[in-house]
Amino acid sequence: MSWFSDSFLCVLLGCTHTLEFTLPTSETLQVVVRESDSILERCQILPDSPAQRDLIEWLAENKNGWKKTPVSYASSSDVSISGKTFSINFIDQTVVIFYNLQQFDHAVDPKQYQSLICSNYK
Repeated sequence: MSWFSDSFLCVLLGCTHTLEFTLPTSETLQVVVRESDSILERCQILPDSPAQRDLIEWLAENKNGWKKTPVSYASSSDVSISGKTFSINFIDQTVVIFYNLQQFDHAVDPKQYQSLICSNYK
């Protein structure tokens, strides 16, 4: 079977993956918080900040159970975090990570990303 057909079957059948993404620790990240398609807040997550440590910890605790997805969610995200080569988008009960020209999603409890909302860590 070819790589394309294997990937297509995984999308259809819901194969899960271990996320091999590592957050760049020396990069300042851009955060956008939205509600009903309106931007509420913009801020940054600085290197070695509590928000960065929370995000690194969350990624480490949630490395398993990711699904490849061809669907684009980015414009509808509640909290969007972006760096030079990736984006992390929290949308209600789903988180979507785009990196290395691939996109993965994972179920998430919205309480898990509340600490990443700008007004909660300024």
